[in-house]
Amino acid sequence: MVENASGKVDCFVDDHTARLPSYTPEALRGLRNKPGGFWVASTSPEAAHHAASGSMSLGDVRRIAVLSDGGSRYVGRFGLGTWGDLIEVLDDYGPVELIRRIRESELRETDEDRARKKLRGKVHDDATALLVTGTSST
Repeated sequence: MVENASGKVDCFVDDHTARLPSYTPEALRGLRNKPGGFWVASTSPEAAHHAASGSMSLGDVRRIAVLSDGGSRYVGRFGLGTWGDLIEVLDDYGPVELIRRIRESELRETDEDRARKKLRGKVHDDATALLVTGTSST
């Protein structure tokens, strides 16, 4: 996620897992690190060659946040705030607080909540968050 000098936040999300036809353990094993599936670097360094990438002028950047899917649960799964809110939590309180809030929400989520919302994936997921701040050169 990138916040520009005017405060606009743009997110770049890898949504490959959201488009999988099945989430059974067998199906996931068959789709992991395969074309048409999803890439996981922890099990295959080759996955790095399939990462989304891009570039922008440093002068356009105020803050950049990099999140694992577990770190993005703040917005995506639990709706605790917007992407702009998430970057504020990171800036004001740091990654430990962001992840604490996510873990608290994971603990409150029930099997009924997951069934009702048709949520996929693990109840608890690894969560990583990194915030880089800078000064606009404008």
